[in-house]
Amino acid sequence: MPAVAHEVCQHMAQTTVPVYLTGKVGSVVYTGNRQGTAVRQLVTPKNPSTPVQTLQRQRFSAAAKAWAGLAQASKLTWKTFAATLANNLSSFNAFVKVYITALIVGDAAPTAAPSSVAIPNVSLSALTATVNGSGVASLDLTLTAATAPDFYIYRSSGPKSAGVSATPQCDVILVTAGSSPATATALGAAWVTKYGTPSAGQKTFIQVQAVEDDVEGTKQTVSAIFATAS
Repeated sequence: MPAVAHEVCQHMAQTTVPVYLTGKVGSVVYTGNRQGTAVRQLVTPKNPSTPVQTLQRQRFSAAAKAWAGLAQASKLTWKTFAATLANNLSSFNAFVKVYITALIVGDAAPTAAPSSVAIPNVSLSALTATVNGSGVASLDLTLTAATAPDFYIYRSSGPKSAGVSATPQCDVILVTAGSSPATATALGAAWVTKYGTPSAGQKTFIQVQAVEDDVEGTKQTVSAIFATAS
Protein backbone atom coordinates (compact mmCIF):
# COMPACT_ATOMS: atom_id res chain seq x y z
CA MET A 1 0.00 0.00 0.00
CA PRO A 2 1.28 3.52 -0.75
CA ALA A 3 3.29 5.02 2.07
CA VAL A 4 1.76 8.40 1.26
CA ALA A 5 -1.65 7.14 2.40
CA HIS A 6 -0.33 6.56 5.91
CA GLU A 7 1.46 9.89 5.88
CA VAL A 8 -1.62 11.87 4.89
CA CYS A 9 -3.88 9.97 7.25
CA GLN A 10 -1.86 11.10 10.23
CA HIS A 11 -2.81 14.72 9.51
CA MET A 12 -6.38 14.48 8.22
CA ALA A 13 -9.53 12.66 9.31
CA GLN A 14 -10.00 11.43 5.73
CA THR A 15 -8.38 11.88 2.33
CA THR A 16 -8.51 10.18 -1.07
CA VAL A 17 -5.64 8.66 -3.03
CA PRO A 18 -5.88 7.73 -6.74
CA VAL A 19 -5.63 3.96 -6.27
CA TYR A 20 -8.32 1.42 -5.41
CA LEU A 21 -7.89 -0.33 -2.08
CA THR A 22 -10.28 -1.67 0.53
CA GLY A 23 -9.78 -3.07 3.97
CA LYS A 24 -8.12 -2.18 7.26
CA VAL A 25 -4.47 -2.10 8.25
CA GLY A 26 -3.86 -1.36 11.89
CA SER A 27 -5.63 1.90 12.67
CA VAL A 28 -6.05 2.91 9.00
CA VAL A 29 -9.21 2.15 6.96
CA TYR A 30 -9.35 2.09 3.12
CA THR A 31 -12.72 2.31 1.32
CA GLY A 32 -13.31 2.74 -2.42
CA ASN A 33 -15.14 5.67 -3.98
CA ARG A 34 -15.39 7.28 -7.42
CA GLN A 35 -12.15 9.21 -6.99
CA GLY A 36 -10.05 6.29 -5.79
CA THR A 37 -9.59 5.19 -2.20
CA ALA A 38 -10.76 7.10 0.86
CA VAL A 39 -8.25 6.83 3.69
CA ARG A 40 -9.18 7.55 7.29
CA GLN A 41 -8.29 6.65 10.84
CA LEU A 42 -10.22 3.77 12.39
CA VAL A 43 -12.65 5.16 14.95
CA THR A 44 -14.61 2.92 17.30
CA PRO A 45 -17.87 4.72 18.09
CA LYS A 46 -18.91 5.00 21.70
CA ASN A 47 -22.09 3.15 22.49
CA PRO A 48 -22.90 3.69 26.15
CA SER A 49 -26.05 1.84 27.12
CA THR A 50 -27.37 4.21 29.76
CA PRO A 51 -30.97 3.69 30.91
CA VAL A 52 -32.01 6.90 29.14
CA GLN A 53 -30.41 5.85 25.84
CA THR A 54 -31.76 2.31 26.06
CA LEU A 55 -35.30 3.58 26.66
CA GLN A 56 -35.03 6.04 23.78
CA ARG A 57 -33.84 3.28 21.43
CA GLN A 58 -36.81 1.15 22.47
CA ARG A 59 -39.17 4.04 21.74
CA PHE A 60 -37.58 4.62 18.34
CA SER A 61 -37.86 0.92 17.50
CA ALA A 62 -41.54 0.93 18.43
CA ALA A 63 -42.11 4.04 16.32
CA ALA A 64 -40.35 2.52 13.30
CA LYS A 65 -42.50 -0.61 13.53
CA ALA A 66 -45.65 1.48 13.86
CA TRP A 67 -44.68 3.49 10.77
CA ALA A 68 -44.15 0.31 8.77
CA GLY A 69 -47.69 -0.76 9.64
CA LEU A 70 -49.39 2.48 8.57
CA ALA A 71 -51.60 2.57 5.49
CA GLN A 72 -50.33 4.72 2.64
CA ALA A 73 -53.17 7.20 3.16
CA SER A 74 -52.02 7.77 6.74
CA LYS A 75 -48.40 8.20 5.64
CA LEU A 76 -49.50 10.94 3.25
CA THR A 77 -50.97 12.92 6.16
CA TRP A 78 -47.53 12.87 7.79
CA LYS A 79 -45.95 14.14 4.59
CA THR A 80 -48.33 17.09 4.65
CA PHE A 81 -47.66 17.68 8.34
CA ALA A 82 -43.88 17.48 7.93
CA ALA A 83 -44.05 20.23 5.30
CA THR A 84 -45.42 22.60 7.94
CA LEU A 85 -42.43 22.13 10.27
CA ALA A 86 -39.51 24.53 10.27
CA ASN A 87 -36.73 21.92 10.59
CA ASN A 88 -37.36 20.17 7.24
CA LEU A 89 -38.18 16.74 8.67
CA SER A 90 -39.17 13.83 6.47
CA SER A 91 -42.64 12.37 6.92
CA PHE A 92 -41.09 9.37 8.70
CA ASN A 93 -39.10 11.55 11.11
CA ALA A 94 -42.11 13.74 11.82
CA PHE A 95 -44.12 10.63 12.70
CA VAL A 96 -41.36 9.25 14.92
CA LYS A 97 -41.02 12.54 16.80
CA VAL A 98 -44.75 12.75 17.51
CA TYR A 99 -45.03 9.02 18.27
CA ILE A 100 -42.22 9.14 20.84
CA THR A 101 -43.74 12.20 22.51
CA ALA A 102 -47.06 10.33 22.76
CA LEU A 103 -45.26 7.45 24.49
CA ILE A 104 -43.56 9.86 26.91
CA VAL A 105 -46.77 11.56 28.03
CA GLY A 106 -48.81 8.34 28.00
CA ASP A 107 -51.07 9.36 25.13
CA ALA A 108 -52.55 7.00 22.54
CA ALA A 109 -50.20 6.14 19.69
CA PRO A 110 -50.96 8.36 16.68
CA THR A 111 -51.81 7.13 13.20
CA ALA A 112 -52.91 10.14 11.15
CA ALA A 113 -50.96 13.37 11.61
CA PRO A 114 -52.52 16.34 13.41
CA SER A 115 -54.10 18.75 10.94
CA SER A 116 -52.83 21.87 12.69
CA VAL A 117 -51.17 22.49 16.02
CA ALA A 118 -51.15 25.66 18.12
CA ILE A 119 -48.78 25.13 21.04
CA PRO A 120 -49.33 27.56 23.95
CA ASN A 121 -46.45 29.84 24.85
CA VAL A 122 -44.79 28.89 28.14
CA SER A 123 -42.83 31.33 30.28
CA LEU A 124 -40.50 30.39 33.14
CA SER A 125 -39.72 33.28 35.45
CA ALA A 126 -38.10 31.72 38.50
CA LEU A 127 -36.89 28.49 40.11
CA THR A 128 -36.23 28.04 43.81
CA ALA A 129 -34.38 24.88 44.85
CA THR A 130 -34.18 23.76 48.47
CA VAL A 131 -33.30 20.62 50.42
CA ASN A 132 -33.99 19.96 54.10
CA GLY A 133 -32.11 17.91 56.67
CA SER A 134 -34.18 14.83 55.86
CA GLY A 135 -33.09 14.88 52.21
CA VAL A 136 -36.43 16.15 50.92
CA ALA A 137 -35.96 18.47 47.95
CA SER A 138 -38.31 21.09 46.55
CA LEU A 139 -38.14 22.64 43.08
CA ASP A 140 -40.54 25.56 43.10
CA LEU A 141 -40.92 26.60 39.47
CA THR A 142 -42.90 29.68 38.45
CA LEU A 143 -44.51 28.79 35.14
CA THR A 144 -47.16 30.58 33.16
CA ALA A 145 -48.88 29.68 29.88
CA ALA A 146 -51.25 31.68 27.75
CA THR A 147 -53.60 28.69 27.63
CA ALA A 148 -53.25 25.28 29.24
CA PRO A 149 -51.51 22.72 26.96
CA ASP A 150 -52.39 19.04 26.85
CA PHE A 151 -49.23 18.12 28.77
CA TYR A 152 -45.99 19.44 30.19
CA ILE A 153 -42.67 17.57 30.00
CA TYR A 154 -40.07 18.40 32.64
CA ARG A 155 -36.42 17.48 32.04
CA SER A 156 -33.34 18.05 34.16
CA SER A 157 -29.56 18.21 33.91
CA GLY A 158 -28.81 16.72 37.31
CA PRO A 159 -26.38 18.26 39.83
CA LYS A 160 -23.85 20.79 38.54
CA SER A 161 -21.29 23.10 40.12
CA ALA A 162 -22.68 26.45 41.16
CA GLY A 163 -20.45 28.26 38.67
CA VAL A 164 -21.83 26.47 35.59
CA SER A 165 -23.68 29.04 33.47
CA ALA A 166 -24.00 27.40 30.03
CA THR A 167 -27.10 25.25 29.74
CA PRO A 168 -26.06 21.58 29.71
CA GLN A 169 -27.93 18.80 27.95
CA CYS A 170 -31.19 18.12 29.73
CA ASP A 171 -32.05 14.61 28.59
CA VAL A 172 -33.47 13.07 31.76
CA ILE A 173 -37.24 13.30 32.08
CA LEU A 174 -38.24 14.12 35.63
CA VAL A 175 -42.01 14.06 35.31
CA THR A 176 -44.82 14.69 32.88
CA ALA A 177 -47.93 16.56 33.90
CA GLY A 178 -51.33 17.22 32.40
CA SER A 179 -52.70 20.67 31.79
CA SER A 180 -51.77 21.73 35.34
CA PRO A 181 -48.04 22.30 36.03
CA ALA A 182 -46.20 19.88 38.32
CA THR A 183 -45.89 20.89 41.95
CA ALA A 184 -42.66 21.82 43.71
CA THR A 185 -42.95 18.66 45.83
CA ALA A 186 -43.43 16.37 42.81
CA LEU A 187 -40.48 17.91 40.95
CA GLY A 188 -38.25 17.70 44.02
CA ALA A 189 -39.15 14.08 44.72
CA ALA A 190 -38.53 13.14 41.08
CA TRP A 191 -35.14 14.88 41.15
CA VAL A 192 -34.06 12.95 44.27
CA THR A 193 -35.24 9.68 42.70
CA LYS A 194 -33.11 10.34 39.62
CA TYR A 195 -29.96 11.77 41.19
CA GLY A 196 -30.05 11.27 44.97
CA THR A 197 -30.25 13.91 47.67
CA PRO A 198 -28.73 17.20 46.49
CA SER A 199 -26.20 19.15 48.51
CA ALA A 200 -26.63 22.82 49.30
CA GLY A 201 -24.60 24.77 46.74
CA GLN A 202 -25.22 22.36 43.85
CA LYS A 203 -26.93 23.74 40.77
CA THR A 204 -29.61 22.19 38.61
CA PHE A 205 -31.19 23.14 35.29
CA ILE A 206 -34.87 22.42 34.71
CA GLN A 207 -36.29 22.39 31.18
CA VAL A 208 -39.98 22.53 30.37
CA GLN A 209 -41.90 21.93 27.15
CA ALA A 210 -45.59 22.31 26.49
CA VAL A 211 -47.14 19.49 24.46
CA GLU A 212 -50.19 19.91 22.24
CA ASP A 213 -51.54 17.06 20.09
CA ASP A 214 -48.35 15.15 20.98
CA VAL A 215 -46.20 17.87 19.41
CA GLU A 216 -43.54 19.38 21.68
CA GLY A 217 -43.19 23.13 21.92
CA THR A 218 -40.07 25.22 22.38
CA LYS A 219 -37.81 24.21 25.26
CA GLN A 220 -37.70 26.70 28.12
CA THR A 221 -34.87 26.39 30.65
CA VAL A 222 -34.25 27.87 34.08
CA SER A 223 -31.65 27.09 36.75
CA ALA A 224 -31.21 27.40 40.50
CA ILE A 225 -28.71 26.59 43.24
CA PHE A 226 -29.94 24.35 46.04
CA ALA A 227 -30.17 26.07 49.39
CA THR A 228 -30.86 24.60 52.83
CA ALA A 229 -34.56 24.77 53.61
CA SER A 230 -35.34 26.92 56.61
